[in-house]
Amino acid sequence: MISIIVPTLNEEKYVIKTLQHLQEFRKKKILEIILVDGLSQDNTLALSKDLCDIVITVKPGRADQLNAGAFEANNDLLLFMHADTIMDQENIYELLEKYENIEWGFFHLGFKSRTFKFKFLSYCINLRSILFKYATGDQCLFVKKKLFKKVDGYGCLRLMEDVELSNKLLKITKPKIM
Repeated sequence: MISIIVPTLNEEKYVIKTLQHLQEFRKKKILEIILVDGLSQDNTLALSKDLCDIVITVKPGRADQLNAGAFEANNDLLLFMHADTIMDQENIYELLEKYENIEWGFFHLGFKSRTFKFKFLSYCINLRSILFKYATGDQCLFVKKKLFKKVDGYGCLRLMEDVELSNKLLKITKPKIM
């Protein structure tokens, strides 16, 4: 039902924890994990291959990697997630529960550290997202595959590709912010 697309480039330090956190859902066939590597020079691929359903390698560039993963996805709901992001299991259940009423959206951001600096940073990022209706990559942007294709996916930007996609999607419908 959900295809999680994880772009990587030398992410051996973080990606295993991210992928292991999703294995329960993968075993239940609730989601598939697609890892799109941008020619890593470390052990990212060797460490992750058994934790993913699809592993592909393309030239580095997050937008190209995300588009390649979306093309390979077998499910109707695409979820783009950074390799150092841990998604709460409640978030996946919430997506499944609200699936029929979602076209696109993203999650509020939170940090593991509870220091004032990180609490304030997450508050500012979440406020910005509520006001301007766009997500950055750490917020796990999700979109129905049909809508993703309608807006021609990610543009060929090297930076802020997630904001550009959000703006294209916003022209069609408002996001669901969870």
